[in-house]
Amino acid sequence: MERCRRHMTDSPGCDFCGAAQETILHALRDCPAAAQIWYRLVRHHMRSWFFSLQLLDWVLKNVKWRGAGLRDDWSCYFGVTVWRLWSWRYGRLFKGSDGGAMARVRDIETFVDKVHQSTVHEKQMGKRS
Repeated sequence: MERCRRHMTDSPGCDFCGAAQETILHALRDCPAAAQIWYRLVRHHMRSWFFSLQLLDWVLKNVKWRGAGLRDDWSCYFGVTVWRLWSWRYGRLFKGSDGGAMARVRDIETFVDKVHQSTVHEKQMGKRS
């Protein structure tokens, strides 16, 4: 919808699944292209609230999540996944690149591991100072 409003496309619809309106929440969570990634990351019993919240509530709940039931360090997973989904989506739209869901999940997990490694390294360096 935003691309249409800015005259970057003629249609506010989703180029991936054909939905009538491609909102931010649709692009990041509800489009089947995004949902298949989330279904691999979000545990079954957590999906009902995960897929039912509005955009702001969805972002805030996931960034602040400290409960059991999701992956360890969920806020990091969530942030990396949102960023990667946005990058892949618009990489495909503007560059024609694409990849499978499992490869994308592995990419997310690898990136989260790198974030954790850099955090551990920074903490170790801080102790030496």
